Amino acid sequence: MNRILSQGYKPKKGRGDDILYCRDESAMGTHFTRTVCLTAQQIKQRTQDSREITDKLETNGGLKSGH
Repeated sequence: MNRILSQGYKPKKGRGDDILYCRDESAMGTHFTRTVCLTAQQIKQRTQDSREITDKLETNGGLKSGH
């Protein structure tokens, strides 16, 4: 839970007994922000997916161009 809060998420009551964690995120290439709310499990999955992508890029020597 502390890791989620350290990433800038703030707890918010969702539907029923659900607790959502929300934070403002910048839209890529703009100055606009949007509020993103996720469950703790969704945040953990996002983090795991990001790590897997990073590991794949490092294993493959980074992004390769079409040359």
